[in-house]
Amino acid sequence: LNRSGNAALVNQAFLRDVGCEVDDLMNRRPQDVFQWCDNEGQPVSSFPWQRAAETGDRVMGEILTLEVKPDQASARKEDQPSSKWITFRVNCAPVMAQSNKGNGVLVSFENVDTLFNEVRFMDIVMSNPFKVFCVR
Repeated sequence: LNRSGNAALVNQAFLRDVGCEVDDLMNRRPQDVFQWCDNEGQPVSSFPWQRAAETGDRVMGEILTLEVKPDQASARKEDQPSSKWITFRVNCAPVMAQSNKGNGVLVSFENVDTLFNEVRFMDIVMSNPFKVFCVR
């Protein structure tokens, strides 16, 4: 994100996860494009990238969720869900110049849905060890 908090570079993997094109995000603030929620589904008003820019400190491992609506083509399919939630682990590091003035923030969004689903499955298995079934 640049000094104004607008996207200056966008990763293809993130675009694929959220179903957007580069033009949907470039020169826009992430909080203006998406409705971010915390891991309990509550709207977020303080964003980790803003805190990193304001304080000059890294913000690491913050969990944010995002509701993604399918594109119009896939929305026509009856078996397609109307939306899905994606969970991201967000890491932010301010980009500093020699003058120690901020030059924006490097933000990474790691899609952790697969990891969270595996942890949830293991929680179920460990809490009910005698109710695990094998399907052949």
